[in-house]
Amino acid sequence: VTIFVPSSLPPDVMRLNILFATLAVICFAASVQAATPPIFVTALTDLYNSAGGPGWTKSTNWTIGDPCINKWYGVTCDQTQKILGLTLPNNNLVGSLPDTVTGIYSIKNFDLSSNKLSGTVPYALSSLRSVENLYLNNNQFTGTLTDSFNNFLNLKNINLANNQIIGTIPKTAASLNSLVKIILSGNKFNGTVHSSFGGLDHLTNLLLDNNQLYGTLPVFLQRQPRPFFNGTNNQFWCPLPLWCSAPPTGVGLCAPCVNHTVQYLCCNYGPPGCSYIVDSVCSPDVCPPSKQIVLCSSNPVSSCFEC
Repeated sequence: VTIFVPSSLPPDVMRLNILFATLAVICFAASVQAATPPIFVTALTDLYNSAGGPGWTKSTNWTIGDPCINKWYGVTCDQTQKILGLTLPNNNLVGSLPDTVTGIYSIKNFDLSSNKLSGTVPYALSSLRSVENLYLNNNQFTGTLTDSFNNFLNLKNINLANNQIIGTIPKTAASLNSLVKIILSGNKFNGTVHSSFGGLDHLTNLLLDNNQLYGTLPVFLQRQPRPFFNGTNNQFWCPLPLWCSAPPTGVGLCAPCVNHTVQYLCCNYGPPGCSYIVDSVCSPDVCPPSKQIVLCSSNPVSSCFEC
């Protein structure tokens, strides 16, 4: 911007005019809003196209101009036009999540709950390192979860309830000490509840009900203080801890349980009597490092350990 001030003016008037002109330029510059970074616009546009945008219940201003300046419905931004939130619950999103959605690297609140999204939860989603709240519950997601949960450096609350996700719960999630609530109810998770979740100092809620989990409950759920836990309608082994067994003994938050025949572990150097079948249920801690864990099908013998 060029500032023109006539040279014939007295010095004091000239200085005053220059001051006013400079202030005007500053005010004009401040009034011009920066554009939303193109990578964010691409991510949102791809989501709109991939998740049936024209059929959304509400899509005010979507695909019109700039997402932040034009205030696309459900999109919240900071003063620099970085996207902080994408909140579209119960909005008739139908389809899948595109991998490009991970381009919204500044997002903190990601809520696409109660829609009809399907397919797998994208592996690339774990690259959203700024996300604090991830809500994908009440959709139709399938497949397994990535082991890259440790990339969610700031994740506090995750809700994936009421989908059709299978496989084990990633142990890497136990490295996220910022986690407060883990809600994975109503899926098809199997395997055990890993003891390392007991190291999450801020965890207040661990909801794993209505899955296919099995084994014994880890020690951290049997001591005080413990997070609120719901493990009903799984296949945990009897006997259950008293506090979560069926009423009237407990509150029923782990019931029902299944009777389980005692099994034994031994290492691959063990004596005859073990059938060398890999068992993922029991902890490998009972054997020396680098030794394969196998399941003993016979009575306990030397070098075998009760699960």
